[in-house]
Amino acid sequence: MKDIFDAYCGIYCGSCIIRLAYMQNRPESIPEPWKTMSKGMDLECHGCKSDHVYLNCAKCEIRTCAKEKHVDYCFTCEDYPCEKIPERDTSERFPHFTLFLQHRNLLKENKVTEWLAYQKDRYTCKNCGKLFTWYEEICHFCGEKVESVTEELKNAKNDQK
Repeated sequence: MKDIFDAYCGIYCGSCIIRLAYMQNRPESIPEPWKTMSKGMDLECHGCKSDHVYLNCAKCEIRTCAKEKHVDYCFTCEDYPCEKIPERDTSERFPHFTLFLQHRNLLKENKVTEWLAYQKDRYTCKNCGKLFTWYEEICHFCGEKVESVTEELKNAKNDQK
């Protein structure tokens, strides 16, 4: 089954907490609130645009809307921005989505290959070469410090001051 990591909303599915817990066989690594939401569910997922999607992502209203409107990304929709996006743009619960706003220009310029390469490199531990999730601060495999999305956003705010 083919992995497709560029989601309709613009996040990088390759470092999704659920996906990596499944791929790396470490479901115990799933933090709350996702741990409770995913209890007893099939964690296998190959990305938002793939044929095998984690159940909670399959029910995502953004995904459903984009598929119904036959758009590759929300920002290519004539109704963008809409009420489905702003709630997540400002939510502290979804910092990985907020980060998309800072990186979407490559997608808008139709440079999906470059964007995917950047994302894969960004979420690969420089020490051991393993992927880490959006929220990990320490590589699960080698113990090396890695930059989480939360830390990246905090650093970006500090740089703006």
